[in-house]
Amino acid sequence: MLIPQGLPYYGDETYYIPWTLGTLSSYNLQIWTPGNGPSTGVLSLFPTMLLVGLRGILGQELGVKGYLLLLAWLTAIIPYAATKQLLRHWKFVLDPLRLELASGVSGLVCLLFFSNQAIVAGSNSFVWNYAMFPLLASSLMIFMDTGTIRQLLIFGISSAVASPQPFWPYLVGIVGLIYLIFSLERRISTPHRVKLIKNSLLAVATGLGFNAFWIVPTAAGYLFQAGGSTFQLYGAQGAVSLGDLSFLSFWSFQDVLLLGESAHYFFWDHPQTYTLFSIIIPLVAVTSVLAYRRNRAVFFVGAVLIVGALATAGVNEPIGVLYYLLTSYLPYGAAAILRNPTKFVPIVTFAYGLLLGLGVIAVSSSLSSRRFSLLISSRNLVRHSIVLTLVFLILAPITYGTLLDLQGYTWPRYSPSNIPEQYGQLNNWLTAQPGDYKVMWIPAAGAYDWKPYAITAFPDLLSSKPTVPFTSIYPNPLGSTYNIGKILAFMGVKYVVYHGDSINYPNDQILQTLLAQRDLATVESLNGTISPKDDSHTPLPIDAPGTDFTDRPFHLSNVTLPRGQDNLTMSYTIPKTVIDQGYTSGQFADYFSIGLYGFPAGSVDFSNQIFFATVAHQDMTNATSGYVSFNVTSSLNYPSTSIDLYANFYDGGYRPLTPIYFIDRLTLVPNQVTNRYFIFENTDFDGTVFSQNVNIANNANMTELLISNASIVSSPSANLTSYQQTSGVEARVTFQASAPFVMILTEPFDRLWRAYIGSSEIQPTPIYGLVNGFLVNQTGTLNIRVYYPLQTYLYVGMALSAASLSLFLLAIVLVWRKSRPKTTASLEKTLSVPVPTQLFDQLQPRAFGKSKAPNS
Repeated sequence: MLIPQGLPYYGDETYYIPWTLGTLSSYNLQIWTPGNGPSTGVLSLFPTMLLVGLRGILGQELGVKGYLLLLAWLTAIIPYAATKQLLRHWKFVLDPLRLELASGVSGLVCLLFFSNQAIVAGSNSFVWNYAMFPLLASSLMIFMDTGTIRQLLIFGISSAVASPQPFWPYLVGIVGLIYLIFSLERRISTPHRVKLIKNSLLAVATGLGFNAFWIVPTAAGYLFQAGGSTFQLYGAQGAVSLGDLSFLSFWSFQDVLLLGESAHYFFWDHPQTYTLFSIIIPLVAVTSVLAYRRNRAVFFVGAVLIVGALATAGVNEPIGVLYYLLTSYLPYGAAAILRNPTKFVPIVTFAYGLLLGLGVIAVSSSLSSRRFSLLISSRNLVRHSIVLTLVFLILAPITYGTLLDLQGYTWPRYSPSNIPEQYGQLNNWLTAQPGDYKVMWIPAAGAYDWKPYAITAFPDLLSSKPTVPFTSIYPNPLGSTYNIGKILAFMGVKYVVYHGDSINYPNDQILQTLLAQRDLATVESLNGTISPKDDSHTPLPIDAPGTDFTDRPFHLSNVTLPRGQDNLTMSYTIPKTVIDQGYTSGQFADYFSIGLYGFPAGSVDFSNQIFFATVAHQDMTNATSGYVSFNVTSSLNYPSTSIDLYANFYDGGYRPLTPIYFIDRLTLVPNQVTNRYFIFENTDFDGTVFSQNVNIANNANMTELLISNASIVSSPSANLTSYQQTSGVEARVTFQASAPFVMILTEPFDRLWRAYIGSSEIQPTPIYGLVNGFLVNQTGTLNIRVYYPLQTYLYVGMALSAASLSLFLLAIVLVWRKSRPKTTASLEKTLSVPVPTQLFDQLQPRAFGKSKAPNS
């Protein structure tokens, strides 16, 4: 991922974005994304700041790769440091070298675990939870015991840094509650119990204060129902279902305890990642509990491990029904966060890291005892070798599962690649166009012939202008109208950008539909070529069940296949096994025929087949042989050079009568893929803000807009004289109005938008169910301010977080000044007083230690 040239990105990890201060401002410091709706981009504030800083120092590519390397390092160094301070605090290990060994083992366990998103998933948002949780948990527990303000500050800052995936309150809440119960259960005095509870509440308040920058706007979004449903995507009724939880509960209780996973299908199908050797992991953990049983903290760590394993198992046995009941009755997004139980795995890895580190120390201590020293002749080299072998036996099965994930999932998907230069040319063209407008890229997301793995929100996030999701019009109403520009005008879209490099959408069909629109005019076109992946030497899947690679009753005379639609002809011979089943006529019909399959080279995956065709024409030589032709369609931009061709005989119910026979490996021609790019201008576009007659408020939905003959023309009674967009959440406009009108704001409808004319406030009404309309009853020169008030709550939250940090820094300074040792220096004038000679002679021997008395 780091060495090859290009950017490593895939899925939600959009490292192709130009990480600039403008990106930080528009995506992370605004609660509204133009053209899309309410945004939770403030959660990714810290990753964006880090990427912007690294890009400014190292450039885009090295900055992204440096970011990935830094986060991978943090997933090891933070557990190492957290383990070290906890073991020292609990007085488990006092010897410096053994403390380093235990902490190092803990850090390596967390680093090498297959669910470390910094290693196997491009450092997605979950890695911030995974990396910061050990520091959060350790600083919280030490503060609960000692009340040290430094630990509380570390807890607050760590919680804010973990905000990209706001799951840390669940993780820390579980561990903190267990620790509080264990602490209160001890025979301690009442003042100590009060101190524990007070410190716990203070930690909660600190977490709220430091995270106010995202808690306040999110809570306000829930309260005011921002976006209608955006902030309440999951409610108490629709948050989870037993089927969803069963699918997403990937790991059984046994899988979790062995730090492995069984075979499952989500992003990819892979083998079981743990073996018999993995049993050493729980054995060493139990050893540490037995060896340190006199220290009650070891039982706390064991309890945390068990609770974390049960939560990570989700709805699997042994207590899965309780997990389902809990998630079923939680409100709002709280239940949605729990719909993926694997998020609890940081608890397991950190608890295991502590126990495994202690287990190694327990074995090392046993080897250093007098009895074992005699057995191994007191050779340090032998003792050290045994300890290192134990560490290897612990880490090897953990690393094995990670390597399987890297080979099957990470390395192919995150293989560094470059975005075609045509996207830069399209963005430069858009940037050169004057005015304020939005763009619609068609299609968006999915996989591309130059990156055959899904990229979320591409190319929208790469766009130099605000975008509107193309799913707003695709597949309908785009496929059912020739006036799509009307709808696009109300969305504020002036340009539609088509790019024909998608492999998930019917590119040619979409292009023909766009060309047929009456209100879209072509203003720019580009072509680009790519070299597809050469998979001609990929091994055949000879072990695939139900296949036959030897007795092939089909033969091709030509092993090349033109890209696109083509006719493919081959000879056939009906096997005796088919004739014996009663198919003796040799004539293909609905009840008996041949099925032709095209698969990616090296696979027989029916869920990923390229094409399937039945017989289009038959020429019989005799009752058992002849020639058949098929009409096959391969994508014009299929991203590889080869296709494996298979066929079988089937009956009327498509029941296979034979195995699926491998015929040959076809080579696609030409050996280059040509992609087309177009920019269409919407001739109905009337501005980001425009006026309409008051009767438009009576229209209900897009259907009425499409069936009406009215054009998108501003109301003659209201003329827009000036428009200034100060940010994505605020604009100032001036109208010269002679009669009431409706001001159209081309942003997705949200009841929180407001228009202010002087001291009066106007609430929006939905226009065609799409955008915001403000009914303006005043006339004359009207200066209108349009604002999204949820932004104010973002500012309030950020101010509270900044105030919390400032107060803590001030408190630390005051505590430091109070505890600083005071030195006094006399400013009085020193007087020279003569010393009697006799007294000086008596004091001189004592001053230099030459006393006659031995005890002086």
